[in-house]
Amino acid sequence: MANYETEAVVIGSKNFGDADKIITLLTSSRGKIKGIAYGARRAKNPLAAPLTMFCNISAKLSEGKNLDVIRQAGILGRFPKLEADLTKMAYALFIAELLGELLPENVAEPEIFDFSLKVFKTLEERNARITANIAAWKILNLAGFPLSFDICPICGKKKEKSLRLSIKEGGFICENCNAKDKIEISEGENELLANFNGVDWNKIDAGLNFSVTGDNLICAEKILILFLRSVLGYNLKSLKFIREVL
Repeated sequence: MANYETEAVVIGSKNFGDADKIITLLTSSRGKIKGIAYGARRAKNPLAAPLTMFCNISAKLSEGKNLDVIRQAGILGRFPKLEADLTKMAYALFIAELLGELLPENVAEPEIFDFSLKVFKTLEERNARITANIAAWKILNLAGFPLSFDICPICGKKKEKSLRLSIKEGGFICENCNAKDKIEISEGENELLANFNGVDWNKIDAGLNFSVTGDNLICAEKILILFLRSVLGYNLKSLKFIREVL
């Protein structure tokens, strides 16, 4: 088996057997991979601490037939507030699950990897609900599933601002086109979605340059959930967890 070393962030963890774990890693060099960590559930095992959720690690692995084997792991950084604050944890789990479900295995996504670390850091420092909404749209864009604002997804023509959204078609449709699933939204809701999709993450530490009202946020969340279901074909489990605990 070939050995390799990579930087990674833990985005999934599942118990296996009596003491092992199957870990989903988002890596800098190989994209999403799944590996088995033997004995990682034993407290004294050196893999136990590094292979906790959201941990940024340096990992040494061996290629396997179905699962790679995680041999060693060292902590490069972690996000303690995501472990201590239930709200932040819930939205971090949503982002982690989205990454795990949306990305294919063994396809390098260095931009998404770098962005994931920035998201977890921002979730620690800012409003977790708003951050997770903005981050989800950015991840969808980076993964090749953008929400179309300026180009009608049906006819392909450039248009002025539209308030008629088709989830199935993947964007706002022009006045000359129609879709069975079209949703009429308000100007405020449209503006919030556009702002969420247009956030400059290089400047997010300075805060947002737009306001977010409760009603518009609820609508934007509903649209995001519908869009995710359209892309993935199912609902993320973490959404149920968010509804139950928050």
